[in-house]
Amino acid sequence: MNPFRRPVLSVCVALGVVFLVSLGVWQLYRLSWKLDLIAQTEARVSQSPVSLQTVPLSTTAEIDAARYRPVVLNGSFGAVPSVRVVGTLGGVSGYYVFSTFTLSDPEAEPNAILVNRGFVSMDEATPNGLYGEEGEPVELTGLVRTYETGGGLAGALAPPDDLTKGLFYQRRKASFETYFDQDLPPVYIDRLDHAGRADIPRGGTTRLDFNNRHFSYALTWFGLALTLIGVYIVMLRSNRKRQTD
Repeated sequence: MNPFRRPVLSVCVALGVVFLVSLGVWQLYRLSWKLDLIAQTEARVSQSPVSLQTVPLSTTAEIDAARYRPVVLNGSFGAVPSVRVVGTLGGVSGYYVFSTFTLSDPEAEPNAILVNRGFVSMDEATPNGLYGEEGEPVELTGLVRTYETGGGLAGALAPPDDLTKGLFYQRRKASFETYFDQDLPPVYIDRLDHAGRADIPRGGTTRLDFNNRHFSYALTWFGLALTLIGVYIVMLRSNRKRQTD
């Protein structure tokens, strides 16, 4: 090996190792954050339901703290046909039914909120988007959820929401507000109980299985760093052997 190239190669290898190790450390940090998030979510879900009006939702921090909090709502579903959000449940294709829910207390804040009433298969979806509880007094329990932002790969690949047919592919607040023609709070509710007198929509479909592959990612980056070091050592030994021969 050219003696002038060896320092350059050594510097490049050192920088590569530092870069790969830093990525591994970052994944360990993400692992700690994800485990903490899972623990917080499990703790919130296990809490007793409280009235929605007692949950502060004014700031970003309050909204984050309210995620997956069980709440109780009293009111009625609106008569406007529900939005169908394309999805699956247990390998079955269908829709998640979203309707506006007006609280019975006229002074409640918020006075109306969006509710994910549950899942229906494509064959079970009603032509008019109504499911038998509209306008009737209803008490329901559910989990506080936040809307999707529409960003990332999923947002880029998702078809545009069809506001005319009420057929959505993502849970974006702006699309719901446009369809229902009203302002909505920064959160919506995933219904936990079943749909009252009807078997559909099926409530209690919230998925709490968080993707957590950070440890395997960390091992990958650390493994690549060790591989790079190993290749570098082999190259040095091979070069020394050629020089002695």
